[in-house]
Amino acid sequence: MHLSLTTVRRAVTVVADVADLDHPAAFAGVALPGLARLIGCDLVTFTEIDPPKRIRYMDYPEGALSPASYEAFSEFLHQHPMINRYQTLRDGVALRMSDVVSRAEFRRLDIYQHAYRPRPTEYLLAVQLPGPGPGTKAFALNRARRDFTETDRDLLNLVRGPLAEGLRRAAARHRAHRALASSPEQRLAALTEREVQVLELVAAGRTNVAIAHSLEVSPRTVAKHLERIYRKLGVGNRAAAVAPPLLASDPEPRITEPAITGPRITAPVPTQRPAIAYSTPIVPHSAPEVLPRAFREVRPSGTSRRFRAAGTKPALTTKALR
Repeated sequence: MHLSLTTVRRAVTVVADVADLDHPAAFAGVALPGLARLIGCDLVTFTEIDPPKRIRYMDYPEGALSPASYEAFSEFLHQHPMINRYQTLRDGVALRMSDVVSRAEFRRLDIYQHAYRPRPTEYLLAVQLPGPGPGTKAFALNRARRDFTETDRDLLNLVRGPLAEGLRRAAARHRAHRALASSPEQRLAALTEREVQVLELVAAGRTNVAIAHSLEVSPRTVAKHLERIYRKLGVGNRAAAVAPPLLASDPEPRITEPAITGPRITAPVPTQRPAIAYSTPIVPHSAPEVLPRAFREVRPSGTSRRFRAAGTKPALTTKALR
């Protein structure tokens, strides 16, 4: 894969922006504009699928995606060729829709007619983020008039791991900050001022080398401070040092908190095709937001087919997916 220096710089910027986050709720709002600039597209989304409970999504540009189209997306989720492929292979790597089914096969599906055609979306490039738990977290880039290239797909694969690591570290920092902020004063009373500084940097997710750089000491000195901190607090590792015992059994918070649970939004389906020049991988929309944005949520209702397991009613045969 050959990448220009400009593209490499954009990729590094995307990764660096999410690496510095202190709260996972800000992740999608930062990553979406970065991916839109890295790989030209009309629309990019970050979606959490947590069957059978809900689908939550965030779009960029904000509001570009009709809520009605996501209602249809949830209704016919069991038909989605890329999701079915991911559930079969469980690798989560970047895929184009054209890697899975032909354009003609895609256009015959109800999910295309009701969810993608109104956007309009003819071509998709998606990637799942690796991580624990049964839910799925994925980015999807949409285009109306030209398919994504193999280089686009490889580039998305290249940033997949660092993006997932940035999300994991943001969640860890948020938990550490909460734990340290809720620690009883007596836990810290035995520590020196420098040891408290070290502990605060540990809570921020810093490595020994990063802490040493911040305090202008050697990594060996930081390690000695940590040994004394562990001994005074009666713990054996970094995580335990910033986690109060009363929080040790608490479940891990959802990484996309806070969520919105307001009334369902309805909106007319857009009919005008957006104009994008894909030769320059920049989406000409508003500047990226840096504050956490709320996710939109789609919930199942009645006896609809939302969240039906992919294998229960496949829209395509195994032969067609090859």
